[in-house]
Amino acid sequence: MFAIVPAHNEAESVGAVVSTLRESGVFDDPWPRSGIVVVDDGSTDTTAELAEAAGAMVIQTPKNLGKGGAMLFAYEGLPNVNEAGDDRVAFFDADLVGLTPQHVQEIASVSDRGFDMVAGLRVKGPVANVVQIVAPLITGQRIVRRWVLDGLPSTCWSGYRIEVAMNDVLERGGGRTAIVMFPGLSARTKMHKSGILSGLLGQWKMARQIAATKKALRSSEGLTCEL
Repeated sequence: MFAIVPAHNEAESVGAVVSTLRESGVFDDPWPRSGIVVVDDGSTDTTAELAEAAGAMVIQTPKNLGKGGAMLFAYEGLPNVNEAGDDRVAFFDADLVGLTPQHVQEIASVSDRGFDMVAGLRVKGPVANVVQIVAPLITGQRIVRRWVLDGLPSTCWSGYRIEVAMNDVLERGGGRTAIVMFPGLSARTKMHKSGILSGLLGQWKMARQIAATKKALRSSEGLTCEL
């Protein structure tokens, strides 16, 4: 199985994320240098150097493409299957804090049972946990089969549209989804990265994009994420 980690200016955390993915033993494919691919999406810090030092294969986008674009940039370069004939692809955010090998092993173990997508969610408390489970899945931690990724409209590989679109393809295709809870996992927030005002603006833009994507997919019957 391959892992893709999109990263933009994540020097503070990307090394630890890669080290944990390696320690889990899930992504030990040798292609071509590692089964863990970090996409350095136009970073201006030492994201690429630290990811490579931790054992990832690092590729760099020609310009900042955003999360979905960076994921596609890496996905298009992967072999169809790994040496063991496994067609699954995992995605992990580069800003995670507290990711453990056990988290990674658990989500992989559930995926081994034949699910088409397994999503990892952070533990946020009783009420928030229920909301996460019943609401549309928005998480960067997933293991997905290729038929889902290949069924995504090209307009959906952009920003946070990609997460909404994966859910849509699964639902329309009758795929099986499972959820795994990750206790102790957190992430560096947008406010931590860019300040309170910029972080709040980023959260607002993300929410708007998610809502617009759901509307576009519903109106076009899954053909596009843009209207």
